[in-house]
Amino acid sequence: MKKIPLVLVAGFLGSGKTTFLQALMRELKEKGVGFSVVVNDFENAEVDATRLRTLGAEVQAISGSCVCCGSLNEFLLTLRDIEVPEDGVLLVEANGASDQISLIAAVTMRGECRRFLSPMQVTMVDARRWQRRDCQNALEKEQVLTSTHWFLTHQAGADKTRLAEVSKAVLSLAPRAVTTSVEDFARYLRLVRAGGGFGKDEER
Repeated sequence: MKKIPLVLVAGFLGSGKTTFLQALMRELKEKGVGFSVVVNDFENAEVDATRLRTLGAEVQAISGSCVCCGSLNEFLLTLRDIEVPEDGVLLVEANGASDQISLIAAVTMRGECRRFLSPMQVTMVDARRWQRRDCQNALEKEQVLTSTHWFLTHQAGADKTRLAEVSKAVLSLAPRAVTTSVEDFARYLRLVRAGGGFGKDEER
């Protein structure tokens, strides 16, 4: 059986995950790539899910604790059972406080996820607030470590020096991660679903 691409949309609270996800869904529709979505949030998961359903997708909401810990079993059962269109992809927006390392370990090792490829992770990096979160700076860094792709958000109001500083920091943490955009990432997913490989050159 052909395995399904699984994409984790990660990033700290307020970094722009839902905005990126909405734009990605529209871009995938334009490219003829089917998708289903899982959204995790402390309180607003169903609100976000309702908004995302207007784009014509199967969307499952998991409210409460993060899917890396308290809601992990519910999350894994959702991954096991959710319907994904033929030749489609599954998009997962993780809670902004999620431990991505623990989440990826669970998805990789648990039997509920055997129908998926090893997860890709596109991480939203907030240009304005990167490493300005006091006691949460360590978690923000950890969320970047497992990235396969990353996208710099909230660039308005950040000068060139700040943008260069943040980009350098991210690349030092995840040197193999690819800087991407909504359009490039959608194109990449279309290639992956068609069996086109996972190399950086595929995005060019």
